[in-house]
Amino acid sequence: ATMRRDVGQAVESEVAAAKAAVDLAWARLRGHTTPLSSRITVNVLGAVARPGAYPLRPDASLLDALAAADGWLRTADWSVVTLIGDAPADTGAYNLAAILDGQAINPRLSDHVIVLVPSR
Repeated sequence: ATMRRDVGQAVESEVAAAKAAVDLAWARLRGHTTPLSSRITVNVLGAVARPGAYPLRPDASLLDALAAADGWLRTADWSVVTLIGDAPADTGAYNLAAILDGQAINPRLSDHVIVLVPSR
């Protein structure tokens, strides 16, 4: 029973990773349709593949920002991705796993927001 549970958890983890990869690929594809002049700039920092400042569509979401940074590292802590912005509405902590599972909103970003992905 323990082995079956361990295998089930491993499969769930792989399915979640595959779903995340598809979501990121889709977000990356959508991001190439807006002229640069009408984009916002979002800084993505921490446990991501390519930290930096990225021009995104004005309606860009957290997943769009992570896609621009080529996704997160295996060491990323999905439970507390932090947004830091000028307005209180632009600041908060989000559970990336819950967003990918559809159990939490994928927040829209504002210009000059910082996305911080911590390591475990």
